[in-house]
Amino acid sequence: MVGPWLIFAMSGAAIVLAGAKLSRYGDQIAEFTGLGRLWIGVVLMSTATSLPEIFTDVSAVLMDSPDLAAGDLFGSNMANMLILGIIDLMYRQKRVWQQAALEHTLTAALAMTLTGLAAFFLLLDVEVGMERAQARVGAWLVFAASLLTVAMVGWLA
Repeated sequence: MVGPWLIFAMSGAAIVLAGAKLSRYGDQIAEFTGLGRLWIGVVLMSTATSLPEIFTDVSAVLMDSPDLAAGDLFGSNMANMLILGIIDLMYRQKRVWQQAALEHTLTAALAMTLTGLAAFFLLLDVEVGMERAQARVGAWLVFAASLLTVAMVGWLA
């Protein structure tokens, strides 16, 4: 029983160490490429920090545990908002939310919309002639909205 806990703790420690380096390298990439910190943060940093979730959720679905995958994703959203609030409380020089680029409001609004869409399609239980079509409509809409979000953030950055 100790083995899984030890592997879990070691995996978490590796993520903490990598995350500290990742933010520095992301900042350097933004400066070097001229893409801007907004785009690098919204696209590259979020993708890189979501890699553990991607593999966790794919593994959960392959183990036939979709509730574990959905719980991980929605729980992660809640944890990220908690982290943002804590950072804002801890940073004494000025409110983090006041210093962040105004363009993040669009990103936040689109993220809330995507989360709402995902929740809506979780609740939706409509019979559509084809079972596969029913299951995929929500996924395609969320996917398309995600690509639109990346494009819009790129346009703003």
